[in-house]
Amino acid sequence: CLAQDTDVLLLDEPTTYLDLRYQVEILDLVRDLADTHGVTVGVVLHDLDQAAAVADQVVLLSSGRITAAGTPAEVYDSERLTQTYGIRID
Repeated sequence: CLAQDTDVLLLDEPTTYLDLRYQVEILDLVRDLADTHGVTVGVVLHDLDQAAAVADQVVLLSSGRITAAGTPAEVYDSERLTQTYGIRID
């Protein structure tokens, strides 16, 4: 994507199966692309902590439907996460 000088980059689970060190490196690179090069990045992540660390905006999905969208601070509350994923969040 960088060789093509694109404005948008879509990544589907880019950190899956990577050691923690490489997960951090990938997410740092993604953040750098967005911050310093103005690239809009859409990333599918199943780790809510990773998403909160790298994303300006997050979208929660359940059964293929959007249940919430906004900043991590707006979206990540225990009641909403419990409703969306059916698990108790403390």
